[in-house]
Amino acid sequence: MRNRRWAWALAAVVVLGSGAVACSHGGGSKFNTVGSRVDGGSGGGASAESSVQSGAAASALPGGARSTGRDVGVQAQANRDVVYTGSLTVRVPDAPKAAVRARGFADAAGGYLAKQDADLEGAKEISSTLRVPSDRFDAVVDQLAKLGTVQARRVDSDDVTDKVVDLRSRLKNAQISADRLRELLAKAEVVQNVITIEDRLTQRETQIEQLEGELQVVEDQVDLATIRVTFTESDKATVSKDLPGFVEALRSGAVTLGNIVLVLVAAAAFALPFLPLVVLGWWLRRQWRRRHAHPKAAGPDPGWPGPQAPGSRNPPAAPASETAADVDAGASGSTTAGDPAPAT
Repeated sequence: MRNRRWAWALAAVVVLGSGAVACSHGGGSKFNTVGSRVDGGSGGGASAESSVQSGAAASALPGGARSTGRDVGVQAQANRDVVYTGSLTVRVPDAPKAAVRARGFADAAGGYLAKQDADLEGAKEISSTLRVPSDRFDAVVDQLAKLGTVQARRVDSDDVTDKVVDLRSRLKNAQISADRLRELLAKAEVVQNVITIEDRLTQRETQIEQLEGELQVVEDQVDLATIRVTFTESDKATVSKDLPGFVEALRSGAVTLGNIVLVLVAAAAFALPFLPLVVLGWWLRRQWRRRHAHPKAAGPDPGWPGPQAPGSRNPPAAPASETAADVDAGASGSTTAGDPAPAT
């Protein structure tokens, strides 16, 4: 009997366990002890967390629409602060007309013409600086490029998100510090404390103004992109109609010559007061050279030979003043007196 009771109890436990397993797999969900619904399966906690996050993202979008991964990436990119700048050089048949159309493009996009420089002499060239909204930057650049032949084109972008965040943080801290100083100033009773607090408050207010100015400049650059476009006309070789004639050229030459003469006269008049100083310097130099000139040392007469060394066999040379005839006569006399005449 006892064995039968244990068998019946074991069978009942098996039947109840099978029914519980079937219910858990068939329903796909269950309720916890406090009655809140939790998704079934082993990943119930992760599914609940993901559903909460998706619900928060959906509530952030207009109309409660559910956002996808691509929407989140686009939204993150849209929150970046980027400064766009561009420059173009376009060759057009009519530069003034192209400049007018470029200004029209900027006005239509919600921007304005910031600066314009024009050189209408010879080859006409007009440079314009346009400020347009950042979301219309690419469209305006394409419109400008279609006005003629693009010779140069450059587009730059600078991400200033970190700079904007830093400026806003510093500005907020400076404003909080200024508010605290104002509270202390209202409670201060000692004159020395009042003076010190006012000095600190003035420094904070100056810092706040500087930060607000920097932030305003950066935000303006982010909101409005800058485009610098230069329009040049086609360089065609043309004969100028303003060439001067013969009489005009002669008159110009005469005027130029007269101007040169006037310049020389003016230069001479300018140098005239310095002439006595120049003459005095020349005279002093001449006197100095005379006083410091070395006299030439007296030497032997170049016509006579110098003293002969003892034992030298060479006879003294004849002076240069003697003629060839005197030398021949002396030679013949010496022969007649000392040597016998040669035999005939």
